[in-house]
Amino acid sequence: MKFGRLLLLSLVALVGCTIAPKMVIPKSPSPDPYTGKSDSGIICQLPDKSLVVSPFVMAKFAALCPLYGSKCLPPCPEPWGFTKTPTNTFVLQETAAKQYLFMSLLWDSNQKP
Repeated sequence: MKFGRLLLLSLVALVGCTIAPKMVIPKSPSPDPYTGKSDSGIICQLPDKSLVVSPFVMAKFAALCPLYGSKCLPPCPEPWGFTKTPTNTFVLQETAAKQYLFMSLLWDSNQKP
């Protein structure tokens, strides 16, 4: 009888540990805390492929560079390639924008620095 209970308890524990949670796929970009819009801080892309971004992106770029900047080509130990505009936004050059997006993907996929 004790063996049967132990077997049942082991089976329940094993089944409970093998059920994977359902993957959550976001339906929209994350909200920008500066503007409240769901655009992840990326306002638009310019014809030269640079991005107009909010201060949120620049703060995240500055935080990601020390963590993942060495994985970029060329390496990016600190934020670069941006110009502040009179409307409190920034223009991020194409290469810097690609580095930012690459580092964001690493962060979002829980890659260790």
